[in-house]
Amino acid sequence: MKSLSVSKSFSKALYDTSKKRAQPAKVVRRARIILSLAKGSGARHIATLVDCVPTTIGNWKKRWTTDASPHKRELMGRLPDGLRIGAPCHFTLDQRAQIIALACENTEEHGALRPPRLPLNLGPWPSPEPSFR
Repeated sequence: MKSLSVSKSFSKALYDTSKKRAQPAKVVRRARIILSLAKGSGARHIATLVDCVPTTIGNWKKRWTTDASPHKRELMGRLPDGLRIGAPCHFTLDQRAQIIALACENTEEHGALRPPRLPLNLGPWPSPEPSFR
């Protein structure tokens, strides 16, 4: 496998990222993959070092070489997960507030059926001792 060309600044940033304990494990793994590819290591060798399949190495090499959009030019724009089809929706804080407000509204105003409220009776707690009457 042909080695990647990585600038000195990216190489240092990748090395620093690969040594940080505060980073998510998958980001550290990806930094180690790119560093190893830049050194010229093969996919199978790297896969055994970072505990993944060689296909993952090829995928990350391809992603590293093809991502050229401006926000991807920065290191931390390249290493995290990309958006996936079928991923859960991300709501803004305003949208969440609207959903909660809607859920808290009185449903009778909208003509929806509402289950009857059960009386909440928190009388004396039962005795912890079993009674044998």
